[in-house]
Amino acid sequence: MKLAGILKQSSFLFLMTVVGCGREYCPAFPNEKRDWFPYSIDDTIRLINNSDTIKLVVSDAGFSDSYSFSKRCKCACEESMFFKTSLDTGNMTSLNASITYGNDIQSELPPPVSIGFVIYKFDNKLNMMTPLTEDRFECDQYSGYDFQESATIDGKIYSNVVSIMNSSNYRFSKIVIAKGFGILEVVDKESGVWIRKNR
Repeated sequence: MKLAGILKQSSFLFLMTVVGCGREYCPAFPNEKRDWFPYSIDDTIRLINNSDTIKLVVSDAGFSDSYSFSKRCKCACEESMFFKTSLDTGNMTSLNASITYGNDIQSELPPPVSIGFVIYKFDNKLNMMTPLTEDRFECDQYSGYDFQESATIDGKIYSNVVSIMNSSNYRFSKIVIAKGFGILEVVDKESGVWIRKNR
């Protein structure tokens, strides 16, 4: 068999393997849902109350691309996006957040948000900051959350607003996010309100 014929047959077999024979295709994280966390690397999230500012610089961010796997694998499609920040040494906290959709999670509102404030302490023995605890906010059927199609926060109207509560957290008890803006405000355990400011 000539080389051209061998290459043609090999290409056909490859296409049959990839396209036809038992592959499950999973989409990338949807464009229309990426603006729940509209952050890029080096963006700064400033949360300001009457006397202090938490300054969180985005150190990593991304979303899942499309992929496939064999149908023989006991796997499920999953679409996700995430971001995390560097440590604000003055307030001894950093932030990480994600949204993950899977086969068993519907794409209806509100989104399955997961947000964590990592609270640090200074370890004198190690002479460095080490994680103390993590304040978690989960928007799922087991958590306390409220979804509004529109809400007024700090004198401005926002669409698709989610408030997530967690009274058992160490420092923060509530976070509010809006599609197209991200984090709007955070409430601490002393009822202090930290408003997100662009500047």
